[in-house]
Amino acid sequence: MMIRWRLQSDYSDVELKVIGEPVDLSCANALADQNKYQFQWWALSLIDTRPYGDKKKGAETGIGGYYYFNDGGKTKKAIVSVKGGHVTVSQIRDLNSVVEREKADMGFFITLNNPTGPMKEEQKMLS
Repeated sequence: MMIRWRLQSDYSDVELKVIGEPVDLSCANALADQNKYQFQWWALSLIDTRPYGDKKKGAETGIGGYYYFNDGGKTKKAIVSVKGGHVTVSQIRDLNSVVEREKADMGFFITLNNPTGPMKEEQKMLS
């Protein structure tokens, strides 16, 4: 992610071709099936988000990455959770708990699959 950004900013007149990253939903699904950590790091790179723990595999913390943003001159933090497989409403509740625990300003849930009805209802209650 950082290397690509640096190359694009330093050599804007050169066409950069990245090989091996998913370019469509089918490829993203294949990456998620093959390596959930690589999928998570790839998904986080799409929204310029720093992976939690510098891409180290470890105990599940509920944090895929941190997204920092500016709100009226104040830097704020969002927790990002990435799921490549089956998703459930309990994962939305877990993300909400992590946002509260980390005192983050918001949370993002990134998934390959469409949210379920119960997930949408839970999100409405949390908004």
